[in-house]
Amino acid sequence: MGKVLGIDYGERRIGIALSDEDQRYAFHLRTLDQADPAALSGELRALCRDEGIETIVIGLPLQPDGRKGKNALDVERFGAQLSRTLGVGIVYEDERLSSVMAQKLMTDAGRSERAMRGSLDERAAQLILQAYLDRKHGKVS
Repeated sequence: MGKVLGIDYGERRIGIALSDEDQRYAFHLRTLDQADPAALSGELRALCRDEGIETIVIGLPLQPDGRKGKNALDVERFGAQLSRTLGVGIVYEDERLSSVMAQKLMTDAGRSERAMRGSLDERAAQLILQAYLDRKHGKVS
């Protein structure tokens, strides 16, 4: 079984998380910058190759009522492009409140806002990926 990559997509930064080989646990990995799309694509390609990624889970920012807005459509375009570029399956996971939850967890752990800046996106990616893995293994409905 290959690993699963989790992504929290943002206009400026992309948070990255990675599962273990059994696809049970998500670990935050790093935050990538969107400034250079070619470099971003290269980093994601290398990561998928090096880690044996079989699926990418991307957080889908649905509106509070569950409908897709502009941001969700942007994420789906990004996912379609990734699928074509990397040849990896894409799955979307509802990410409503993942960034808020990541910030709360980090604040509760005593992290300052300045310390959070670099890792908030990757922590949100970890929460998105863990929700997918839990659902996949029947831990949540």
